[in-house]
Amino acid sequence: MITLSLLKQMQTDGLGTIDSDLWHLEVPLNGQGTPAMGAWIVPRGAPVSRFNVNIQPFDFYFRHTNKNTSLMKAKQFLNYLQESYSDVCELPSYEPIFSETYSNVTIKPTDGVSYVGEDENRKLVFVISGEINYKENKEN
Repeated sequence: MITLSLLKQMQTDGLGTIDSDLWHLEVPLNGQGTPAMGAWIVPRGAPVSRFNVNIQPFDFYFRHTNKNTSLMKAKQFLNYLQESYSDVCELPSYEPIFSETYSNVTIKPTDGVSYVGEDENRKLVFVISGEINYKENKEN
């Protein structure tokens, strides 16, 4: 759920709106039957724990009607992750889905913006890969 918590914080910080242009796991189809535009985060595997720190690898994908918009949005997210989460921070719960919060969070993009390819609707897709290191705060 840490990736959904990150989306919640990004929404609070004005980078988009969950279920409008920020998606978790996949991008749904729009009214024309094609994938919606926006960014979506996909966790890669289950979190692992090392030395009491949880690590969640992730990929952020970007798809827009215009390749320049997609690339610009990907660079904006990369800058956000680099600037906002190089220091220790906290991420919120996402009620009513889960009530846990996360502390000692650092997010490390593992590379820059990469071109993934063209989807079946001839839209360019870009990706940022990284990992989230965190401590989960269980609700009492």
